[in-house]
Amino acid sequence: MNVHNPGPFHRAMSTTWRKPVAVGAGLDEAILARPPKPPPPVSHSGPRLISVGRVSFAQKPLDKVAKALAGMRSSWSSWTIVGSGEDDANLAALVGSLGLSDRVILAGTKTSSEIRQMLDESHIAVLPSSHESFFITAYEAGLVSAPH
Repeated sequence: MNVHNPGPFHRAMSTTWRKPVAVGAGLDEAILARPPKPPPPVSHSGPRLISVGRVSFAQKPLDKVAKALAGMRSSWSSWTIVGSGEDDANLAALVGSLGLSDRVILAGTKTSSEIRQMLDESHIAVLPSSHESFFITAYEAGLVSAPH
């Protein structure tokens, strides 16, 4: 580096102090508006599961979760899937072929307040992903539930 002619990095990193600017993490304020609360009691049939996100097997392998749950029939009472995407029809067909239609709720797209209500009524958030930049739904699910 030439001291008399600083490069672009050094020009950008000037010694002038600037107040930091807060940048949101993308968490949904409507979901986080209410304080956390404990989940409801688990019934004799098992916990209620929930998945929230785009229905796209390439990124969110809900098909693998459905196949795994089919082998665990007595361990859970229901699985609500919130979201929509290019694999909606494939997921509905798979759920039917696995004999899970009576316990899997394909809820489709919901508002933030509806999602918060569903999170409050669930015991376990199942959030499969093959890749994420920032796992927002996992943070939201963790922040709305208070420990027992």
